[in-house]
Amino acid sequence: MSFLVVLRVVLSLGVVLGLLAAAAKFAGRRGLATAGPRAVAKVEVVARHGLGRNSSVVVVRAMERALVLGVTETSVTLLADADAGVLVVDEPVAPGAPPGMVDRPSAWKVALEQVRERTVRRS
Repeated sequence: MSFLVVLRVVLSLGVVLGLLAAAAKFAGRRGLATAGPRAVAKVEVVARHGLGRNSSVVVVRAMERALVLGVTETSVTLLADADAGVLVVDEPVAPGAPPGMVDRPSAWKVALEQVRERTVRRS
């Protein structure tokens, strides 16, 4: 009797695993898969500027978008976004800067002006 129970459990497990494999194959063909190397989005920090002890503004290139983020110890806030083509990264990298970081005060001035325009209180 116990042999039949074990056989039934093994067959049931085989059916479930087969259905999972078929579903994964179907999702992969349809582009619905969310895991694996094809679904990893490339995110690159283009520039970072410290504003205070625990806050900074970061420009990030994520796939086709350029994002200006306000970063503190407890939160990350989207300040602005644009097409990635807006970013110009042909300028030389600052000495000692990590890969992907550039020193572009003119671009930062423009980005910070746009953020300032959105956040300044008008009386």
